[in-house]
Amino acid sequence: MPTSTNPKEWKSRFIFVSAAMIPESPPLRNAEATIEDSVPILSADEIVQWKHMYENPTRAFTFSEGILAMGG
Repeated sequence: MPTSTNPKEWKSRFIFVSAAMIPESPPLRNAEATIEDSVPILSADEIVQWKHMYENPTRAFTFSEGILAMGG
């Protein structure tokens, strides 16, 4: 695991991933073929939740590390 938080040094260290950690190999894909990924159909409950989130947006807040540390 990288010990530095400097983005320029992110590739300076690597971790070993054994084949035993991956349950199965990913399927081979033709890079030139388009990906068929349709939008899932929402249930009635999900539609109500989506409308509620859409009609009541929330501003994203960012906090400094010091504030987060004080909050535990």
